[in-house]
Amino acid sequence: MHNGLAFLVIATITSEAAMGDSPAEVVAKLDSAEALWNRTEPSAYAFRVTFRGMVRPADCMDGFLAVVAAGVSQDLQGCESVRADYDTIPALFRLIRAELSQAPEEVDVKFDQSYGYPIEFYVNPRKDIHDEESGFAIRDFKCNTRTAPPNTSLERTREE
Repeated sequence: MHNGLAFLVIATITSEAAMGDSPAEVVAKLDSAEALWNRTEPSAYAFRVTFRGMVRPADCMDGFLAVVAAGVSQDLQGCESVRADYDTIPALFRLIRAELSQAPEEVDVKFDQSYGYPIEFYVNPRKDIHDEESGFAIRDFKCNTRTAPPNTSLERTREE
């Protein structure tokens, strides 16, 4: 009896966690996060992109380091097939909007509270088809800003 109860509880938690946000909720979060990003006006930043889900670029299984100076992506090697889609924070916002325009059945996104950049993004176009979900995670974010977020110093480095 205890094993059946444990299975039921785990299945319920998994189902609730897998539902994610609705596309409308994601758009609202995206708009707010992008506005916050634009207010902080980062002059230079860097982050590591890693990929989530079953669909990952063959030439970039381990992700890559993105470096941006004066709003321009620096020419780093690796992951050429996908780098332009993931190499700046504005590119990530565009990528999320493009995915949302396809009306996916499942979406989950998290944004940084201080700067607004996407921390994690997951999309599953159709729940009834396995192995087509994809997404990304941003790690090791560091930036210099011209305008500081609320309650911070003017020059801030942030590691997540």
